[in-house]
Amino acid sequence: MSLQTRTETVSAAEVRYELEADSGLSDEAKQALAGAAAAGGVLEKRTTYRETSPIAIEKGAGWVLAFLDNFRQLLNAGITTQEMRIVAYVLDKMEYGNLVCLSQTATAKDFNCSQQAISKHFKSLEKRGFFVKSGGHLFVNSTIFAKGLATRMDEERRQHLAAAQDTRGGRFKTTLKVKKVKT
Repeated sequence: MSLQTRTETVSAAEVRYELEADSGLSDEAKQALAGAAAAGGVLEKRTTYRETSPIAIEKGAGWVLAFLDNFRQLLNAGITTQEMRIVAYVLDKMEYGNLVCLSQTATAKDFNCSQQAISKHFKSLEKRGFFVKSGGHLFVNSTIFAKGLATRMDEERRQHLAAAQDTRGGRFKTTLKVKKVKT
């Protein structure tokens, strides 16, 4: 959703309804509008509105952005079926900004396997480029998947998304341009 502004030039008489309506105009503004209408004046009318999408994601539905060329590269790197299950699990659990806050022990319990097996899969996925370690944190590589829209994140999460980018020396294409948003 974004804010849109529409500006149009109209005769003051056309906006007389604003005088009677509960338009949010101050008494001063209503008096100025009435004076312009009486004098046959012309006004610049500026309307700001929020554009909404006709489609929305259901609350609670798990989702990520997938960059297909890079996802294919990950698949072509020899990822196993069990590792693909772990990828889906991690994508569902990761935070906005691609930060992964999972314990391997809890993950092993959910997969009904040993922590050592999960550790082996995590290392394999890191080697193939799915995981990125940066600043003492574990991220999902944001050149492959991204959770959240940078324009709607706070600065810390945007920094996480930027830290999670790793093209692996050109094996993955650059997919995101994360810019600092002025607050």
